[in-house]
Order: sequence, then C-alpha cells, then structure tokens
Amino acid sequence: MKTYEDTRKFETGDLVTLTNPDYKDIKKGATGIVLDPVTQWKVLMTVHINGGVWSFPEREFVHTRNYKEKK
Repeated sequence: MKTYEDTRKFETGDLVTLTNPDYKDIKKGATGIVLDPVTQWKVLMTVHINGGVWSFPEREFVHTRNYKEKK
C-alpha cells in the first residue's frame, strides 16, 4: 500500500529551484532549501529562499540537479 510519503516530491533538506516566474520578489531560478515538506496534513511546503522562509506548492519547484533554464 502506497503512503503519502511515497508520493511527495521533496524531503527536508532538499535543494530546490523555483520554476514559477510569477512572483514579484523571488525570481524564477532562485535556489532554496526545503525546511518542511508537504505532508498528509499540510498542502504547502516551507522553503528557505532569498533570505526568508516562505510556503509554496510543490509543483512550483524542481530538484536543483534537474533544473535547466530555458533561454
């Protein structure tokens, strides 16, 4: 039987890159560290990014090792 932990994309400490270009103060391509991943009780993950701590949907990030900027 699959658990929620089997389906989430990120774990605490993962290095992630923002793929959403729609934020005013955080640019697409910014790198952050996952502080608190999505859980069955929590729909947003907490990320330390750009000197602050923010909550985001998982879908707006990829693992930094998988990020390729399109020019």
